[in-house]
Order: sequence, then C-alpha cells, then structure tokens
Amino acid sequence: MSSFNTSNQAVFEVVLPNGIRVDIRTRAGTAAFLKHSNVNYLSSKVGEMRKIQKKKKLNAYDKAMLAERNYFICIIAVNASHCHDLFRERVTESEVRCWLEYTIEQVKRLTTSETWIKTGDIFQGLGEMIRGWIFMFSHAVPVAFAFDSDFFSALADMIKARKGEGRALPSEKICFCIAHCLVPNAVYVATSQFDNTWSTEKAFKKLEASGLLEQFLRCATAPAPQGAPVSYFGELLQSLLDFPVFLSRKFKRGDPCGDAVTAIVDGKDGSRRIRPEIMKTFQNIDGLRNAADPSGLSPMRSACAFCKERVLRSKMMTCSGCHWNQYCCSECQKGDWENHKQDCKDFSKSFSTSKARKEYWKPQDIAFTATEKFVQQNFGAFTSMMAKECMKTGLGIHDLIVELNFMRDKDGNIPAIQHPPIFKIAPRQKYVEALPLGVPCDVKDEKGRDITVDALKRIHSKITPGKVGFVVHIAGEFFFATMSLNDELKRAVESSWTNQPLE
Repeated sequence: MSSFNTSNQAVFEVVLPNGIRVDIRTRAGTAAFLKHSNVNYLSSKVGEMRKIQKKKKLNAYDKAMLAERNYFICIIAVNASHCHDLFRERVTESEVRCWLEYTIEQVKRLTTSETWIKTGDIFQGLGEMIRGWIFMFSHAVPVAFAFDSDFFSALADMIKARKGEGRALPSEKICFCIAHCLVPNAVYVATSQFDNTWSTEKAFKKLEASGLLEQFLRCATAPAPQGAPVSYFGELLQSLLDFPVFLSRKFKRGDPCGDAVTAIVDGKDGSRRIRPEIMKTFQNIDGLRNAADPSGLSPMRSACAFCKERVLRSKMMTCSGCHWNQYCCSECQKGDWENHKQDCKDFSKSFSTSKARKEYWKPQDIAFTATEKFVQQNFGAFTSMMAKECMKTGLGIHDLIVELNFMRDKDGNIPAIQHPPIFKIAPRQKYVEALPLGVPCDVKDEKGRDITVDALKRIHSKITPGKVGFVVHIAGEFFFATMSLNDELKRAVESSWTNQPLE
C-alpha cells in the first residue's frame, strides 16, 4: 500500500462558484471549499469510481484514477478534522450514506478477492480508500452511520477471509491502519463527539457484536511501521482492563474474543513480532478475565440470612422481592420477614426489573468471585502472609483485613494478578481507624450500596472469628467483602505460623 503521488496539482485545485481557485490540500482551501461549494463531492467521486470499476480488468491508469479520487475524499476529511462543525453542517447525511454504501460494497468485494485472500494486501487505489476510511472516521456522522450499518461486520469478515500459511493476518500496514487508526478513531469519536456520547465500554460492546473486536485484537499484535505516528491505540487496548464485567461476559474461553486472547498469549495467533508491552497487556487481559471467571472454583456456600448456617448456593432459596437475601429453608425466610421486609421493599422499588438487578449486581459478583479465585490460586502465598502478620501482631485471622487491587496502575500492571501477586494485609482496626469519620469512602457494601466510613466501621466491628474481611478495588470501585474461613484455610495459616522462623 504505497503512498499516493500528489503531483497532479490540477486535480486538487477547485474553482469555487465565486470564481476563486483554492487548493483543497491546505486547511484554508478545504474550509473555503466546504463553505462556498455545493458540497456533493462524495456522491460525485463515488459515481466516478463506480464507473471506473465497471471494467472487467483495471489497468495502471484506472488504478491511478481510483487512487486520485479516494485521495480527494481522504484529504478533505483530514483537513476538515480542524473544523468538525463546518464538515457536519455542510456535508449532508445523504452524502455520507452514499460514501458509506460504496465503502461497504468495496469491503465485500475485497473479501472475495484472490489477491487479498492470498497476500492480505491491496493495490494502491484501494490503499487510498482505506486512508479515506480512517480520516472520515474522525467525524461523528460517518462513525454513527458505520455503527448503525454492517460496515464493521463486513470489515471483520474481510479480515477473517485472509488465508495463508501460519497465522494469516493482513499485511502489517493494513493491520496498522485497522488497529492503530480506524478502530481507535471510531471509538474516540463515539466517546467524545456524538450528541449523546457513548462510554468506552458501550463502544467495545458494539465492536464485539459486529465481530470486529476479535479482529482488532489480532491486528493489534502487528508492529507499527517505522516512523508511524503515536496513536490512541495502546491506551484503547489497555482500557479493556477497566471493564472486568465485560471481560467476564465476552472474553470467556469459547467466545471469539476469549479464544483470540488465549491463542495470542499461547503464541498460536497474531504477529510473531508482537512488541513485549503489547503482549504484557494481553497477558493482563487473560489474567483479569480468569480472575472474574467463577469456573474452577469449589462449590460455593452462602450463609442463611436468618440462621447463618452455610449451605451450597445451588440449594439456597432467594427472596423473590429483592433477589438478594438467601435462606436455607422456607421457615427461615418466614422467621426473618419482620426484620427484612422494609429493606426488601426499598430495594425492590429501586430495581423494579430483573435486567436492572442483573446489571447492578454483576460488579459485586465479579469482586467476590475475584476474591475467592485469588485465595484459591494463591493459597500458599496468602496463608503464609496471613501467618506472618498474625505472628507479627499477635492478632487472630479475623482481626486482619486484606486489600486486593484488580485495577491497572500507570505501568499497565494489575497487582493482584501479577506473578507473584501483590496484596496487602493489615490489622483491621488500625486500617479502619485511619479512615476519616463521617465521609463517603467510595466503598460499597455487599448489597452494592455506597457506605460511609462510619458504616464501614460498624460492619467491621461485626466480623466474627469465622470470617476475614477484604477490600477489593475492581471496575473502578471499591467493594467490601467477607470470606468464611474454612478448616483448610485455618489449618494452613496455623501450619505456616508454626513453621515461621523466629526473627
């Protein structure tokens, strides 16, 4: 995909209705063109390109003419990125739709092209077309229409159509255009320029539904060409780590994105020239989605809200009003009703649909699952550190608090899933007393509600000898969780304590 030669100056010099000649390769020329022309250049250029492509076989001149027209569209979009409002005002929606329909046609044509399937590359004229996509996607209307159309799914199919030896990625230049430019541009515009801006997570969900997120991950492994400009790409890839709920739902093994991450981490997919910092991000994505995945955990038990007996969750009864309190039998549910009915009424009023409850509870579920998975996967390190802290302070296990951080730091690391993991254990009373009274502490209780430090202290004061407290930082929030100490955990800590060397 070579650079286009712009030496044919006459093509880019446009005479405006007032007789003034402007060069649209300059920002001032583009602004004047948009202000004073009848702006139907997209449909005009599309018509010319369709006429050229009616030929059964394109010669070098035809390809140059395609490149020229695609470059015209590209250069207007580039220069208009400095006057978004003018572009949006003057380029009509029908013009944008005309361009997008043509673009989708070309993507589908490429998908069946023998050259593309074998080499993952395209000739110069269509190379300029891809540059046109990138810079058109710096504007809100083209991006909005692309998300509403089948453009992204067609592009995903095009990438998947590439066949060949090994991992069969597109060429490194095409991978760069898709992973470093086109997708980041679309996400950035959707999250900053739409009339009703999206969250980054919503943009990821849309890309995942189209199949393009999986292909974005694969293309992201290819190195950027020498001298390529720094883009939003690295930050976008790392931002997947901010959405453990999304990872737990869409990056499971067996899901397209999940299988792509697994194959990349195992060295079975993606570029062999993947940069170490990009591989580290993929390893963190793999670690975080595994931490949020409840599979592999031993059968979980919950305490009955009335008698406190711990029963397998699969055998628990859940209150049909609030869908939160759980009971081991109908007698316990009846016995707890007087104490529970006001909370049940208040909570049911706030979350009237099962969908709302599902979306609300999921972050807490992730926090508690990640906590249990952390203890299970780091059993030796966890019990050893608990024992050291017990010996150092003379406190019991239930008098300690564990702080787990599943959020990425400035270097892109996630402390709780590092090897070895990084976590903190401290005396619970000192930890809580260090917090200022009467202020929100950005911690949520086991029902997901915001609590103040005062309330957090009251909760901590009620921790029984059979439990240990955790503060879990995940999904941009802090959650307070407790875990019952089973006999195996108690014995492991006591054994570690007994075997600790004297300091």
